[in-house]
Amino acid sequence: MREHTLMLEIENLAASIGPTQILRSVALDVPGGSMCGLIGRNGAGKTTAFNVITGFLKPTEGTVRHRGTSLNGLRPNEIAERGVVRTFQKTSVFDGSTVFDNVLTGLHLRGQSRSWEILLNLSRVRSEERALRETVTEILDLVGLLGQSRKMASDLPYGEQRLLEVAVALSAEPSLLLLDEPV
Repeated sequence: MREHTLMLEIENLAASIGPTQILRSVALDVPGGSMCGLIGRNGAGKTTAFNVITGFLKPTEGTVRHRGTSLNGLRPNEIAERGVVRTFQKTSVFDGSTVFDNVLTGLHLRGQSRSWEILLNLSRVRSEERALRETVTEILDLVGLLGQSRKMASDLPYGEQRLLEVAVALSAEPSLLLLDEPV
């Protein structure tokens, strides 16, 4: 079976918040392996479009497809499990944790160990934890925060908190990453 060449397809998308229609007749095709930007003035609906794509807001019309499969009606966690991950306009990091632990928390969602295996501290659990920690190091190096790994997330300047949020999003190994107000 041929892999679908479009990473994201949006057809005739409309969305309202209360009585106010925010999106009307939106259409967009994003090929795999490409970068695409939504540009517009404040209030134009960019964040609303992200909210619809990722299931935080239901469309009033239209279809959103990822790799040819409809995302309509799926919950945000189900969409994330399919590889569509986003950051938010307002930075959302775990302030009370270190930079390293923020990314590690995101990676634990990929872990295979069961609760009872963790409680018994099985060698498989320890091996998995080592691999996850190595991955955290790689991700932090990629986004330029490796030297900040022991700092508390709340102690980072705003721009570095945004990078940390990207690092946490990357820990989910997304096939499609949506960055809301990335700079």
